[in-house]
Amino acid sequence: MTLEAKRDQRAYDLIQGHISGLILATILRIVLELDDPYEVRPGLGGMTAYPPRIMAVVCIIRDAEQKTFRRTSDYLRASPDLRRKLGLAGRIPSSSTISRSYSMIPERYLYEIHRRVLSDLEARGGPAAGDSTGIAERRTDKWMDFRTDKVRHRKGWLKLHAIIDVNSRVILDYFVTRSRVADISGMRTMLERFGPCVGPDGMDFCLDSAYLAREMCSLLAEPGFAPYIKPKKNTCRNARGSQSWRVMVDLYRDDLPEFKRHYHQRSIIEAVFGAVKTMYGSYVRCRRKDNQRREVAARVICYNIELIARFNAERGRLTRQSLAAITA
Repeated sequence: MTLEAKRDQRAYDLIQGHISGLILATILRIVLELDDPYEVRPGLGGMTAYPPRIMAVVCIIRDAEQKTFRRTSDYLRASPDLRRKLGLAGRIPSSSTISRSYSMIPERYLYEIHRRVLSDLEARGGPAAGDSTGIAERRTDKWMDFRTDKVRHRKGWLKLHAIIDVNSRVILDYFVTRSRVADISGMRTMLERFGPCVGPDGMDFCLDSAYLAREMCSLLAEPGFAPYIKPKKNTCRNARGSQSWRVMVDLYRDDLPEFKRHYHQRSIIEAVFGAVKTMYGSYVRCRRKDNQRREVAARVICYNIELIARFNAERGRLTRQSLAAITA
């Protein structure tokens, strides 16, 4: 094992020993800086007994610990230290209360938490990569096929569009859509809000052939990215108004090894999707469509907290003593 691999393993072991406390401390710190995610209205039963911010933390912790709503209540009941940190020394929210709170948290609120988590990533501005992956719904959809007059079954899917930082493997931006939404549509939405937050001009941005379009090259070049999208065999050099397209295709035709050296950074995002599904499962547990999107967003937040902490630990910015102070 090389010295660099040993350093990575030490950082992994260090973070894994404190990951639950680190996620709780980070989410609690950010949520307490924000406004209440929702307004408690009369007639909502047990929700009036719990602060909305604390319930937002409980809902995200539910996804971090891979608990269902009922098991979340049991998890809180069996964790006195967690209840003390959340201020839930008395009553414990029931499964229905947690479920109702989850459905009232706006998706933009979770996105703001995601943005604030990224502020802990000190080293940015490296190559980026984008792609999408499917996350299964737990239940199976049924529909009538009028061609055969038979009921058919099909598993439902969500699509997670993401942009990652290649160096740290942190998800810089995400967008959750239905399974039939085109990859380019999801990427276009992310670039509209992610583009102004880029690093130095000429930063690599790698995409697979599903995003091959002159429009996409122009969208990437506008904020300063250098697009690397794998062309197809019949791809022509004609720019048609997109100079970045011409530069990319010329490099692919004239210097293929150099193009591959940049483009092969895209494979890192496949490892990121695999890690997210390994850590939090390849399917969602919520039944409501809007709650499913919230669940995927919470997974992205928890994944980023762990990866940013590991990235900072590898570079000496996070030590055992500082971790113990954060999670105390």
